[in-house]
Amino acid sequence: MQNYIIRNLQFSDISEVSKLHIRAFPIDHFTSHFPIKLLLRYFQSLNCDNRFNYVIYNENESLLLGYLIAGDNVQAILSKFKRSNFFNVFLVLLKNPKFLLEKNLLLIQKFLFPKKSKALFRVFVFVTNPDFQRKGIGKLLIKRLEQDLRKNGLNFYGLSVRINNFEAINFYKKNSFVKEFSLSKSVYFIKYL
Repeated sequence: MQNYIIRNLQFSDISEVSKLHIRAFPIDHFTSHFPIKLLLRYFQSLNCDNRFNYVIYNENESLLLGYLIAGDNVQAILSKFKRSNFFNVFLVLLKNPKFLLEKNLLLIQKFLFPKKSKALFRVFVFVTNPDFQRKGIGKLLIKRLEQDLRKNGLNFYGLSVRINNFEAINFYKKNSFVKEFSLSKSVYFIKYL
């Protein structure tokens, strides 16, 4: 069995995390359309004051195999990022109008059919290098997160995934996540520890 290094995400990892993000979400993730400088700021914001962000590398740390970003204050961090980078984010929306339509439809749906996860602590982004999927990398990242959550007295957490991401949905089901509810484009899962 190969040895891996799992540790907290550091500032020095953000460039590699950004590159992997673009590779893992080529078209259907809004932030994959960010110019690299904006994407670097995005991940710097997400990593600020958050101890539940992890990276996994091969044993000599020459290749990023995956990352996980989680927390209970992610929405506040995102709001602050959007405010401080409003013009740049707006330009990306203008260049990719399908996301503008998607965001508006989501707002309308949340207003008409308000559903909220029981889990305040959430996995926000979870990526395995496409060249290393189905090799246990994702399980290792989840295991590390869950160990740290237990140490901090948290008994459950949640996440959401695109409704058409069947591989990820199957992964979560195999790893004891329970479906909470669905919205038009996302399935919400919760896991009790």
